[in-house]
Amino acid sequence: MVSIIYFYTESCNICKKVKSEINYIEKLIPTVYVNGENDRELVKKYAIEFYPTIVVLENDELKTKYIGKNAIKDVMGKIKNRPK
Repeated sequence: MVSIIYFYTESCNICKKVKSEINYIEKLIPTVYVNGENDRELVKKYAIEFYPTIVVLENDELKTKYIGKNAIKDVMGKIKNRPK
């Protein structure tokens, strides 16, 4: 099963701008929101350095990470192009 961890911060302007896209993704794929300022353990576990970062897990194992301002576009492209 594929799931997503969305890492953001309250001070991240890009994170605020892409909220509707994240809400769309959440309807299709199980998504967990992680405020990087509050959950240092997960930030360390997944080596998060920039926000936003989307971590894609498959069967609870790291599959890939999408980082920065293009993270949302990259994930949206994969979702729209996935086999049905």
